Amino acid sequence: MAFNFGFVRERSVAADHNRVRGGFFVGKSSPKRLRPMLPTQLFHELVSSVKQLSFMEQHCRVILKSLNVIHERSYHFAQIRTKRIPLDRTVHTSKAVPSFEERALEMAIWRSQRLDVLGSTTLIPGVSRGIISYQVPIRQTDKAESGKAVDLLGINEAGEPVVFELRVGQSPETPLRMLVEALSYAVAMRKAWNESGALRRQVPELVRKLNPNVSLHDGPLLEVPIVGIAPTEYWDRCLGRSGAKGKVPQAAWPPFGDLVRACRVRGFPAYFVQFDVGGKDVNGLPTVSRFRVVDELKKYI
Repeated sequence: MAFNFGFVRERSVAADHNRVRGGFFVGKSSPKRLRPMLPTQLFHELVSSVKQLSFMEQHCRVILKSLNVIHERSYHFAQIRTKRIPLDRTVHTSKAVPSFEERALEMAIWRSQRLDVLGSTTLIPGVSRGIISYQVPIRQTDKAESGKAVDLLGINEAGEPVVFELRVGQSPETPLRMLVEALSYAVAMRKAWNESGALRRQVPELVRKLNPNVSLHDGPLLEVPIVGIAPTEYWDRCLGRSGAKGKVPQAAWPPFGDLVRACRVRGFPAYFVQFDVGGKDVNGLPTVSRFRVVDELKKYI
């Protein structure tokens, strides 16, 4: 097996003194510590290694070259829950407004874009019919409300679960990190559905409760769509709509698109969605509206 190595810096160094050669960071001023990104790592182990914008292009290429190994190992070693999980948030939820911005956005989206609230309306046509839950712990190590869980769980027209990975408007994290984290949950979701049985029973039960007119899927799960979702402010920065600061380097988008397409072939079609955030509603939650696919990314993915 040929291993491909990529590295990320933990300390910032003057950009004009630094460059990347063959997956290694080198330069006149070497960083004090380098964190290796290995193809033997699992998706959730790679999340912390792909947060630097300047290395997004290299990281996409490293992951793409070893995607089969990463995928297979992530599936094999995923420690899934075998018992029922607190999926029905109409019962298992607090009325208090979360102080953490991302948790507040999750609750706001769940309350306004839930299957029973939407009725016959579709949240994102061709992507997700609506939301059924949030902060869903799939793996044994996941913990609801801690951020170590599926941010939002949706359902598509075929009745299959859709994994949403959310970022706040001012998040400095890269779209690649969003994708890798979503993949870590989607892989565990497919394993939990196909091998445990608990989730395979719970999701149709909840969908039937929220909206009996939505299709149900209770067979093997071959595809798990993933959605990287963030306020328009986040995508304005990543795409350079609001200036150069925080913009994803143009050279990073093509390999990112290659990685997205490779994920689709493996049963993880990825979509990227933006939405608008307004003032607080009567419950103190932010108002959210106009959910739509990020059109600028279509030419890459």
